[in-house]
Amino acid sequence: MFGFKVGTYEKDGKTVPDESDKYVNFHTDGLLLCFEEGSSTDKGTLVLHVADLQQFKRDLGKNNIEVHKQGETWLKIKDPEGRLLIVEQHP
Repeated sequence: MFGFKVGTYEKDGKTVPDESDKYVNFHTDGLLLCFEEGSSTDKGTLVLHVADLQQFKRDLGKNNIEVHKQGETWLKIKDPEGRLLIVEQHP
């Protein structure tokens, strides 16, 4: 599909495909494109990679953009039309 390749990640010391029977993640430079099964509105489908998540979060605050959810290495924001975007720290 569109020439994207399924991403990979490390699990228990092994490189495994970033997919399951419910989702698939396509990794490119600076971007992760996710397709998930289901109808929840709390799903991100576009994941942006940044080098410094804390600086990115400060920049969001300066621009009055609200963080809706966050973890240690990721956060979720909404675009002006209400779609969720995920931002992850990625070296």
